[in-house]
Amino acid sequence: MTSQSPNSRTFKLRGKTYRLSKADVERAAAKVEPRSTEKYAVMVGGQAYPPKQLIEASLHLPPMAFTTMDAQRILTRLGFEVLSSERKTPMETDARKIDKTVWSDWTKYFDTLVMTSPERDHTRALRLTNWVRDTWLETRARDLFQAYLFASGLGKSVLQREPQEGGAIPDFILSVHEKRIALEVKELVTVDFDIVSDVELYDPCRPVRERITAAEQELSSLHDASHCLILYSRCTPWPIFDWRLIYGAMRDSSEIKRTSDAPVAEGREPEQSATGPLDAVVVLEQLRTGYLRFKGHVRALEARNGKALSESEYIAELHKARGTERDIVLSRLRVIVHENPDGANPLPKDVFRGAYDEWYGTAKDGQIDRTFVGDEIRSLEKDGLLRAS
Repeated sequence: MTSQSPNSRTFKLRGKTYRLSKADVERAAAKVEPRSTEKYAVMVGGQAYPPKQLIEASLHLPPMAFTTMDAQRILTRLGFEVLSSERKTPMETDARKIDKTVWSDWTKYFDTLVMTSPERDHTRALRLTNWVRDTWLETRARDLFQAYLFASGLGKSVLQREPQEGGAIPDFILSVHEKRIALEVKELVTVDFDIVSDVELYDPCRPVRERITAAEQELSSLHDASHCLILYSRCTPWPIFDWRLIYGAMRDSSEIKRTSDAPVAEGREPEQSATGPLDAVVVLEQLRTGYLRFKGHVRALEARNGKALSESEYIAELHKARGTERDIVLSRLRVIVHENPDGANPLPKDVFRGAYDEWYGTAKDGQIDRTFVGDEIRSLEKDGLLRAS
């Protein structure tokens, strides 16, 4: 369906371009009976509709053609409020609340930017708007992790996202070999690295530690399940996800819980902390495999020719690489698992072990080290295209 309304928005689903307006959705909703809602709902005409049903009816697409996250993103762009049983307001992230006035101001700014930008910059302005919105709502990270699960064959292991014991609603629940894995997805953004005050001490572990603490609290009511935090970032410096900083943040989180316990009266046993440690912190990454291989190809050419490539030669090689394994736009979703030595429910050893994945944990000598490396990562390291940390 292509809307003719002047207020319609353009967006893509699985490579296809669509135009849709809020009025289009409202007209489509008036023609169908709302299905029962579970976690998410959108109010249209005084009735609650599942987000996917509204997009199905508006675009005449089968439900398998897009995800719930796709539907939420589209409806949010059109000005609908996506209600959630998990969060008090649709603009509340897992780690922090967003001021609605600030969000409204940002929305107005980007709408103005899109409408007033030159034609050549129109698409760029739309992408910037979507980037800010998706980052704020943390939908991008969840979508990417869901894509990783399906690509790695774990998509069928995802259970229905619904309230668990204690009212917790994890972003994902996996069932593997009769064991449950509860996963909370968090995204780091550039503001996480802002200095809070002029006297703040240097604390490189703080952004990750804050996400660990939030995930521990959100998963604390879930028992008989591995508790995992999924971390993703599109714009933060790579070193923040160095395995040494991840384990430093885990250690800090455990020490904070121990030192914050209330004093124990003499003769009484200390109470157990309300929140246990996470069993693993998993970093989700888009590894630029095409660019790594292209750099290796350029290095080999320069070594053979005995000189650096000129600008024109470099650009020519870029064009030759299009459609090959050296195409610089190619990337691969992968995960790096960091097992917590103090975790109560370790992850099963046969999950998250794809060709591009890595694991860190307690090695045979009792020290933290890399305990698993996928074949493709090993090959990239052997060829000097990726450096082992």
